[in-house]
Amino acid sequence: MTVPPIHYAGPIAADASCGLHGGTCSLTVAGGVFVLQLARHHAYGIEDADTVRGACGVEPGGYRLEARHWHSRTHETTTVESERPLASRWTARFAPPPAPREAAVELHFALAAQAFDVLLLRQPERDAAPDPALAAWFEQACAQRQALRDAERERQARAQDHARRATESTQAFAVKDYARVEALLAPIEAGLSPAERQRLAMARRHLGEGR
Repeated sequence: MTVPPIHYAGPIAADASCGLHGGTCSLTVAGGVFVLQLARHHAYGIEDADTVRGACGVEPGGYRLEARHWHSRTHETTTVESERPLASRWTARFAPPPAPREAAVELHFALAAQAFDVLLLRQPERDAAPDPALAAWFEQACAQRQALRDAERERQARAQDHARRATESTQAFAVKDYARVEALLAPIEAGLSPAERQRLAMARRHLGEGR
């Protein structure tokens, strides 16, 4: 008896920091092989499509994917296609509770310099009706993952801004530009380190003496 293919599908989250508007990802496993397909939509009308194929093995917590071949296609003003071998091993793990058992997989992988982290929902078998409760759970889970990603990007952006302000304030203090030191550090005063607080206090003291 032939075992029917198992299909999973889900969204690729948008990422404004790199101009990614979002996309879709699907995974099909059958007969010891897998096919992973991605479609991504970027700013300026750039479209990327990728197909990865390889061997697949079942593990207690999911699937072992041994990627062997990668076909990519990029369309901007013209279409560029490429084929290349791969030697990567990934694991598609069944999503943990409260996800329904084996109803979804989490897959973390990288192609070239781009990393992906997707949640994929098992699709109904042919002629089977979708489960509304499962669809609602998946939509909520995707929204929660997107919110966590957005919060992390915001945290990283704040940290980068803080580091920039700290570096520039050090340079400004060295040339006695105390007004710039205050302009740089005052907006982030609540999160300053002890050394940065001291630098701001000294700059304000110098400014006060000069007034």
